[in-house]
Amino acid sequence: METRHMSTEPQLYKKAKDRRKKAPVKRVQLSAEERRAYEELMQERQKRDKEHTQFLPEDRQTRR
Repeated sequence: METRHMSTEPQLYKKAKDRRKKAPVKRVQLSAEERRAYEELMQERQKRDKEHTQFLPEDRQTRR
């Protein structure tokens, strides 16, 4: 009977290859004024979201 060593066996448990197609990345060049307006918009959204979720109950219920 033939004995095989671990090193001679094929690699059965390899990391799976990523089969998704790579989508092209879109890059946008903004002027300083547009960038400032966008940053202000994002800050305003974060502020609104924080204020909105501040008093909401947490997702997980504790056992009583």
